[in-house]
Amino acid sequence: MKDASGKVIYVGKSVNLKSRVGSYFSGKSSLGPAKRQMVERIADIEIVETRTETEALVLETNLIKEIRPKYNVLMKDDKDLAYVRISPGPVSAVEKTRVRGKEGRYFWPYPSGSGISACLEHVRRLFRVRSCRMEFENVRGAGVRIVSKAGRTPPCMDYYIGICPAPCLLKEECLDAHAENVAKLERFLSWERSEVIESLESEMKERARNLEFEEAQKIKERLVSVRMLSERQIARNSIQEKADAFVALEKNGRTFAGFCRIRDTELRSLSRHSAENPLEEGTDEISAEFLADIYAREDADLPDVLFLEREIDDPAFLEFLRQKGVRLEFPKIGPKAELLGFLRANVAGYALRDGMEKIAKKAFGRPVMASILGNLGFEAPQKGEIEFECYDISHTDGHFTVASRVVTTNGKANPAKYRKYKIRSLTEGKIDDFASMREVLYRRTLEGLESGNFPTMFLIDGGKGQLSSAREGIERAVAEWTDGRADLRSKVSAGRDWTSGIESAESARGPTEKEASARPSVRLPFLASLAKREEEIFTESREGSVKFPKGSAELAAIVSLRDEAHRFAITFNRKTRSKEMRKNVLEELPWFWPVTRKKLLSAAGSIEGIRELDRSELQKILNKTQIEILESHALL
Repeated sequence: MKDASGKVIYVGKSVNLKSRVGSYFSGKSSLGPAKRQMVERIADIEIVETRTETEALVLETNLIKEIRPKYNVLMKDDKDLAYVRISPGPVSAVEKTRVRGKEGRYFWPYPSGSGISACLEHVRRLFRVRSCRMEFENVRGAGVRIVSKAGRTPPCMDYYIGICPAPCLLKEECLDAHAENVAKLERFLSWERSEVIESLESEMKERARNLEFEEAQKIKERLVSVRMLSERQIARNSIQEKADAFVALEKNGRTFAGFCRIRDTELRSLSRHSAENPLEEGTDEISAEFLADIYAREDADLPDVLFLEREIDDPAFLEFLRQKGVRLEFPKIGPKAELLGFLRANVAGYALRDGMEKIAKKAFGRPVMASILGNLGFEAPQKGEIEFECYDISHTDGHFTVASRVVTTNGKANPAKYRKYKIRSLTEGKIDDFASMREVLYRRTLEGLESGNFPTMFLIDGGKGQLSSAREGIERAVAEWTDGRADLRSKVSAGRDWTSGIESAESARGPTEKEASARPSVRLPFLASLAKREEEIFTESREGSVKFPKGSAELAAIVSLRDEAHRFAITFNRKTRSKEMRKNVLEELPWFWPVTRKKLLSAAGSIEGIRELDRSELQKILNKTQIEILESHALL
């Protein structure tokens, strides 16, 4: 949160930004005097998106320590983040620490010290590493000896319950076993963790198969903790150098740039910027000027390496970096490329919000919407609202295919009319954006015909193929709605004969005369599609495409609408995928092996679809015991 001068006055993080930020402005929160004073000073809010909650916590901590905002009362002290340390010596110890001055190897950081403590307890048991504070030292010619027993009598209870090989016995086999266990733990902390997680999953499923559900639940809880412990931050333990990263993209006649710093394997800062694109300058020139300004300062924190997505064709700038001792890298895979991807996603989100804010602030309004229609060859209504609906499709390799509808009324976003669609007509794993668009427009047109509620224009994300598919869906809906009824056909108008050459749908029930007479006349929306590559718009009434001037209000409005539909579709796809994965309870049931689960889900399509399968079809896939288990878990 920033004040009118642009100074950061508060840094916070949340999984649900709408709820968190809204709590400050709802008027219902019991804010203290300091928070009320802060809210009065807020002039702008900047958002940084991270991939995980852990990354958000780490970045929040670092930003507060660096900026020291006035209204952040937590994390201003000198307490560092929590680390896991493996100490050197003849018998290594694994401990939590907030200080990095001692010898040894450090992992993470992690913002929650209590979280590390809980996870380390599990990990020590998993790898059979000592938890005691005994101190050991090498004695020349005499091997290892105990310097301090820390109040214990070796061996302790951990040895007898099998979670420590008791190096305190000073036997060679015990010392070797402990050293090997520490090495395995170190590999796990270095992200070679798949073997550990797979073994836990295997043990959990084995316990479940043996109906030992309590033990399986304990292993599951341990597995959750280990996954939390091993959650990887973008730069953590992967980029050891002092590094900066920079990305730039052009949108709506502006250049948007993102810049971040990695120091001590942590993401220390991230900033986003935008600039108007003068006609004589391109993205390369603006990027070079931006970076040169940062690195030319007297107090510049120069990195060892600068990560870029592509080369900047500016000899003077490249020579400047060479003189400063900064080398360039253009990573395509691995953690460095992930860092650039993370930065690009943030810049793209920043550009999208900037575009939407401009729509709201400039109040493009009805005149701009009317201008768009006129340029596309459509007749704008003389009075009333002009409303556009934009549709986009999203899927994950043919799975969880969904669609979005976003709406702008007189140039302003109208979230109350946003809608989400789950595509029903595709088999799982099939990729067909044309069929998906056909289904969505079919369903939307039927809805509009029944209610008489249509926008001025349907805008489709895609090219001519999507436009044709959308037309087919609209025509099918009209055919079903008017099936066999000339009096209904007369109620549908759009400047063309909608029913000529359309076959009636055999399954559609024609409305009664009473229903038909009660329905008002409806005018179907205009139809257009927006192709991404050249931002060109296609309609059925024109041979070629329509291109609005770069930087024009019309282009900004229509591209922002398309981008909003894209964002809404992707968000819904992710939520659907996450929800469906959580619902796959078959993995927790005994006697349901991977092959069986695959066959069952292929036949049913989803967990909910199992209930729709015929008994005879179930019996082809499952045996009597498996069917009884499904019934006992209310899945049938």
